Amino acid sequence: MTTHRQFAALPWIDLPEGRQVLLVTTRGRGQWVVPKGWPKRGREGWEVAALEAFEEAGLSGEISQSAIGVFEYKKSLHFLTSVICRVEVFPLLVTEQRLRWRERGERQLEWMPLAEAVRRVQEPGLSELISGFAAGLKTGQAA
Repeated sequence: MTTHRQFAALPWIDLPEGRQVLLVTTRGRGQWVVPKGWPKRGREGWEVAALEAFEEAGLSGEISQSAIGVFEYKKSLHFLTSVICRVEVFPLLVTEQRLRWRERGERQLEWMPLAEAVRRVQEPGLSELISGFAAGLKTGQAA
């Protein structure tokens, strides 16, 4: 099976009670994920990730040009068709969240502590990436 590339943002903010990340639901099955999308001609992966965060959740801010990791998942395209997607994830320090955005009404979104995000996502690879992002906080390596 051919592997397809995607790019994702891991939106985060620091609050007095600790770091939080934003998850969005998929349009189809309502699973908790990070904003992600397909490559776009003329754009780097981190640029695509930032654009997806803006379109899917109305977020903008400072996106890292370095991915914090990669995960794979099986994406259903049609009733009997699916592909394997390899997703590069870029941390996005959110500085603005709009009240209106392109996919508002199509998805739910929620800010939550890192530990809660690790529990909510169903893709094991994404869960591990978020957990690693949290572990980097303890060692001073995360964004």
